[in-house]
Amino acid sequence: MMFEEIELFLQTFPNDDNINEASIDLVVAAFAAIESAIGFFIQSVLKRIGGSILKRGEYEKEALDTLGKVQCKSDLLIRQAKNSSMWMVSKGFQTISRDRAVYLNIISTISRPVSPNPPPYDSTVEPEQCIGPQELLDWIGVPNAASDDRKLISERWQMRVPLNEQAQVEQLIRSTQFKDWVVAGTSSQLLIHGEYDGQRYVSGLSLFCSSFAQSLEARAPRFIPLIFFCGLHTDPDMDLHTRGRAVIQNFICQLLCQFDFDTRSFASEKLDEHLIQLGDIGELCRLFQWLVGKLPQSVVLFCLIDGVGYYERKEFEYDIGFVVEKLLRISAEKKTQAGVKILLTSSSRTTYIRQPFPDELVLCIESLARANMVPSKSRLERQLNESQLL
Repeated sequence: MMFEEIELFLQTFPNDDNINEASIDLVVAAFAAIESAIGFFIQSVLKRIGGSILKRGEYEKEALDTLGKVQCKSDLLIRQAKNSSMWMVSKGFQTISRDRAVYLNIISTISRPVSPNPPPYDSTVEPEQCIGPQELLDWIGVPNAASDDRKLISERWQMRVPLNEQAQVEQLIRSTQFKDWVVAGTSSQLLIHGEYDGQRYVSGLSLFCSSFAQSLEARAPRFIPLIFFCGLHTDPDMDLHTRGRAVIQNFICQLLCQFDFDTRSFASEKLDEHLIQLGDIGELCRLFQWLVGKLPQSVVLFCLIDGVGYYERKEFEYDIGFVVEKLLRISAEKKTQAGVKILLTSSSRTTYIRQPFPDELVLCIESLARANMVPSKSRLERQLNESQLL
């Protein structure tokens, strides 16, 4: 990548902190590579005039390493630019969709005939058709990604996560903070920070969340797990189901599929069908809150969001922040009959997501003891199933 292209990205996305940071990192890496190359050639000259050749290999390795870093930083900048570009396009489409809904509403209002005298009541007219769970699913119009994501993690990602990382997250079930979160008699919240490679979109925490959700499903209908893997939905160009909106849409789908709701009172809630179909995040959160409010006291709802740190970038922050805040409010709402437990995990530390969580509700994976054992998915699932936590 030439410096002209870096300048082009900076001009195209002048207020994008990710682009600025990636550009600076690339320039620093480029100058470091130049410095290493000069050192390598100077060492070669010294060799020809009788200098030692012992360090020549070191200079050569350093030069190759710095060139590799340049390529890595260049790829990162291109990826950041691509994400920012997709975000701009997506925002444009959202604006168009929102404006279209407004225009259609205005047109329908204007074209509606005025009736000064309402028609007399006709007992033969059938009452308004009840909105059922399947209609709500059709309005949302997204597939339930959880089952496919968990299958993908089990079949393809299980072998890619380092064994020491898998072994360490197994210690979570022995952690006091995790135990307190699970066994709390009321709703509760917990944020778990890992110390892993942020470039790998599935971590040991992802494997743990998948196994934990499976153990909860085995205790249905008492427990209802809802889960979303942010790391598997980060590219809006290739995946229509990204951002916080996808999280709440998937949670609604999973909830409707796991509990038999009586939706006959839906019409009285004044929820807007058109806004739900358009994917309005505020209306989707209202629908989710209404569904949660209909759960009985005997049910405990677990909302698991893995890899939330991957959504902590400028184009995703508003949506995920809105959804997380709404989930925390629902969990803290005293009039909600069911228990609502919120678990957020991130392979690295978060800042924006971290803000609403007090220190006692944040668990750092590095505080857990390093496990001196070979990780085992079956052992973890057995321990979760046999534990007294659930």
